[in-house]
Amino acid sequence: MPSRLLEGVDEVALDALLVRTGAPITARRAWWEAWATAFEVEPWLLTVPGPDGDLAGDLRAVAPLARRHRRHRHRRRGPTEVVLMGHGTSDAARLPAVDGSAALALAERIVAGLEALDGPWHLRLEHLPPGDPTAFHLARLLPGCRWTVPWDRASPYLSLQPGAGPEEYYSPSGRKKRRRARRTFERAGGTIRQVRDADEIAGLLPALAALRRERDHDQDRRSDLDDPRYLAFWSALVVSLASSAELEVALAEVHGDLVAYDIGLLDGPAYRIWDGRFAPRAEALSPGRVLRDADLDRALETGCLELDHQRGITVAKMQLASDVRPVSVLEAWSSARAARTTLAARASLSWAKRHRDADPRLDASWRRLKRATMLRSPPAPGPPGRTGGQR
Repeated sequence: MPSRLLEGVDEVALDALLVRTGAPITARRAWWEAWATAFEVEPWLLTVPGPDGDLAGDLRAVAPLARRHRRHRHRRRGPTEVVLMGHGTSDAARLPAVDGSAALALAERIVAGLEALDGPWHLRLEHLPPGDPTAFHLARLLPGCRWTVPWDRASPYLSLQPGAGPEEYYSPSGRKKRRRARRTFERAGGTIRQVRDADEIAGLLPALAALRRERDHDQDRRSDLDDPRYLAFWSALVVSLASSAELEVALAEVHGDLVAYDIGLLDGPAYRIWDGRFAPRAEALSPGRVLRDADLDRALETGCLELDHQRGITVAKMQLASDVRPVSVLEAWSSARAARTTLAARASLSWAKRHRDADPRLDASWRRLKRATMLRSPPAPGPPGRTGGQR
């Protein structure tokens, strides 16, 4: 771990706190390290030490923040943006605290840190649990704070029962569809295999990246992997987690040709589907459906208690889900004027999107313009919004 990331915080103490508070794999050190290195942000870890006050001893709470400075036109420095490490890439973030008093102390530490910043600032903490105690105190302490629960960021998941077979999670019609999809795939020469060896996974990265870009572009959207920084993050994280046996890749192949993949995160009792795509040319074979079924088989085989589909509510995910896990987003600004400016611009953009989506002609024109401009231009600076869970 780069020393600039820890800033003097003891690794053992930090890891112990993350384990004690049940931090998911997307809110632990390997994820932060890959993200901070790829996007070249300034880590800003704020801590609440144990009773002895020694940072090298026990930690009661930590805020894994990062700072970056936006630039306006003519290279004029904009406000300092403060986000959680992993911003734009993680579907589950945390502000780990051992108890309520530690959460309050951490919130006060964050507020003091913001007030000490030079110039205006914007705080945006995404994908926290809706009942996060530190976020609760921040919402109380920061004037004009907005704490929302956006529906489009929730993650469908399936609770698994020990000893249950995969057929038990489908309706009678779902079982027929499952068997029919698998037969169609296999008759076309399709096979499914799981790859767990770290060296083999590293060797697969170029093929996986190419398939992901192909699918994204076919859907008239820019791929995260078009951004060299996200590609560096994605590649480094896959290799790192595979090396620690926390990641595996399911491949769907037809006569040896890769047509789909799913990357699964082995996160204790949870099997999380982090990233997956299928080749447009193979859509008729439903390789995404076949892999989703294989993900369930694999989660049951490994003894997991949950199959997490990650961010985004879709029909395909909900067909194999027992509930949805919401997340919250907390925002605050250094001034009421800055908040009004940001929210007004956001509302205008939302209005334009709604009208575009409601008019097929506008939507078709937008797609043509997007293919001719945005999909050919370099990506904008800053961590992108994650689209990794989309098929």
